[in-house]
Amino acid sequence: MWRRGPDGEVVAYLRILEGDGETRIGRIVTAPEHRGTGAGAALVRAVLAGIAGPVVLGAQVQAQGFYARLGFAVDGPGYDEDGIPHVPMRRP
Repeated sequence: MWRRGPDGEVVAYLRILEGDGETRIGRIVTAPEHRGTGAGAALVRAVLAGIAGPVVLGAQVQAQGFYARLGFAVDGPGYDEDGIPHVPMRRP
């Protein structure tokens, strides 16, 4: 799923994977020039509005606060993915 900017360009993107009774959001990306504008948060909120059940994701530690503001909480120990510290997060 993606969100377009005022000129039709893709400004934010994420992947939705379903299985095992939960939905996983992955690979959330916002174009550098659109970071801090709310484009990524608006996309995540739009996706969450269409999901009726638990949602999980692996958050880079530096983005943990972003996901916490969207209702996610840390749900396990941290881990390393490609040299970047992550934490599992869940939204009921």
